[in-house]
Amino acid sequence: MQQEIEKLKADSKISTPSYDLNSIEGINSIPVESFEYDPNDGKQYAFNNIEYVLQRKATEHKKNGRMDLAIACLRKSNQIMPLSSMMYTQDDYMRLVKYLRLDKQFEAADIEEEEILGEKSKVTNKAIHDQVLKKQIQSAKSMGTDLVSAVCNCYHCEECAKYINRVYSISGKDKRFPKLPDYVVENSQHCGIMMYPFVYGVNTMRDVYTGKSIIESEIIAYSNRPYIDDRPQEWKVGYQKLEAEANNKKNCEYEYKLICQKLPDIAPKNQGGYLRMKKSNSENFQKLKEKAISAGIEIKDLIS
Repeated sequence: MQQEIEKLKADSKISTPSYDLNSIEGINSIPVESFEYDPNDGKQYAFNNIEYVLQRKATEHKKNGRMDLAIACLRKSNQIMPLSSMMYTQDDYMRLVKYLRLDKQFEAADIEEEEILGEKSKVTNKAIHDQVLKKQIQSAKSMGTDLVSAVCNCYHCEECAKYINRVYSISGKDKRFPKLPDYVVENSQHCGIMMYPFVYGVNTMRDVYTGKSIIESEIIAYSNRPYIDDRPQEWKVGYQKLEAEANNKKNCEYEYKLICQKLPDIAPKNQGGYLRMKKSNSENFQKLKEKAISAGIEIKDLIS
């Protein structure tokens, strides 16, 4: 894999700026701008986008116990991501908040969270959704097609299941295919539906549930099937588990924050340790829970 990456770098004749990502001074010295590498070749090189490199470097510093460097990397990455040619989600921005809380910088985390999730945020799910949608439609037009395929390879909800595994006409003028629905265009809260330019007669589809390839006229029929939840049972169960895990993690994050604030002397070392204690329902967790409740902290049951 590394050889393939090096070959791509060499083939694209990319000149990558060099920065010291192992010092606060070096990280802070990175200019806040979008780095474009040979935009005429039509390729995206994730491993050369400085904000992407900073995200990965933050993970490395965290593993090595250098949370100061990890946080500095994520701060700089968050400043650059809105200008990037790549698309990032609100969860990518929220990594900074997560790391600040892991480092028990709760006040700083709350400030960053408000900037990312608050009403004045410039990186709301809606803003990111609109940016991605615009880019996808522009890509289709540049390829001379009015068609896009909608897919979602991760576990998804009942409503999103109705709209994936289809080819849509952006304008609605190609009557072989349904018009791109408002649910996909306007709803920024969907489960991660992605659209890709589609050229009929050239591209094929793949059923995300079965892995089966769908070709030629089958694509038209498949795209016009009834709008129903046709997920296999294992996908429904998978989504329920995913939702439960996300809610448990969110609850634990909030509980851990309050425990660190009100009971700092007995707070677990980190949020991950607290989650493991809670899942195992250990004796130490029972003692911690009792003291937390006495301190006015609600400890919610895990959702199974």
